[in-house]
Amino acid sequence: MCSSTRSGRPPNLNFIAKLPDGDYVGFQANRLDYPKPNEINTFIELCRVLHLKPLLVTRQAHPMTFDVVKRLKGWVVIFKQSLLKPGFPREAFDAIRQQVGIPIAVYRWPPDYLIKALIEAAKAIAKL
Repeated sequence: MCSSTRSGRPPNLNFIAKLPDGDYVGFQANRLDYPKPNEINTFIELCRVLHLKPLLVTRQAHPMTFDVVKRLKGWVVIFKQSLLKPGFPREAFDAIRQQVGIPIAVYRWPPDYLIKALIEAAKAIAKL
């Protein structure tokens, strides 16, 4: 979430996308933890300065996050599990699932429910 992935990297967006209505969204995915307030603030500020509507995709979010994002005519998509790339043994997957203690799944392609949620988010953002 808007935090550096390596030491010294500034906060950023995952990507910017153009919606069918011509508006642009700043897309940010947070895969494990709740987005921290300072991360949400940075995300919102980046979107505000760049005139983007925020689209946050996360496993979970604090209820106030929905209000903050919606004020900028954005949207929050919750997917309730961490998605991992395929290609490792089932035993390793089971060990990770037990160690992490959150729902995880392995998908070769984005799951249908997530694609549907993103399409609904794009439609909702276009109406805001």
